[in-house]
Amino acid sequence: MIEALRKLPGKLIVGYEASCAYGTLHDQLAEFCQEVQVGHPGHLRLIFIAKRKNDRIDAAKIAKLVYLQQFPKIHVPSPEVRAWRELIELRHWLMRQISRVKNGLKALLRTYGVQVPEEESLLWTRHGRAWLGALTWPMPEAALHGQVLLAQWDHLAQQVDGTGIGCAGSGPV
Repeated sequence: MIEALRKLPGKLIVGYEASCAYGTLHDQLAEFCQEVQVGHPGHLRLIFIAKRKNDRIDAAKIAKLVYLQQFPKIHVPSPEVRAWRELIELRHWLMRQISRVKNGLKALLRTYGVQVPEEESLLWTRHGRAWLGALTWPMPEAALHGQVLLAQWDHLAQQVDGTGIGCAGSGPV
């Protein structure tokens, strides 16, 4: 599509609905187009309430809105800002995974009636992690389950620490 648009004569004004990789497409089009407009999908849905819907009909409607200067545009952040936002989303995802593992460990301890020393919050410190690693479980299946969860926790914590986006042991910031 990019190559086909490059071959068109004159200054192009392009409009499209934001979707996956909308930023990269915007950057590529901005190199040779006079103007690139990215539309908000939710606002376009409100405008395009129709029984007949396909790409050709939607493209014609978008072209009309762009021509009439009524296209519901959104701001497209710079590649650096988009990359930073991706990094933040990655950290949130990793922290959710760590929370799931910690909840799994708490459930496993409750299931087998293992008493946690002191406050439960101390379980997620370096000393608590060492206690969990040295714990003698009442059944071999519980020990295996605990080992798997601890390995996952260690792996996720290492990933968070390796990205430089936060401390994995302290929970979401």
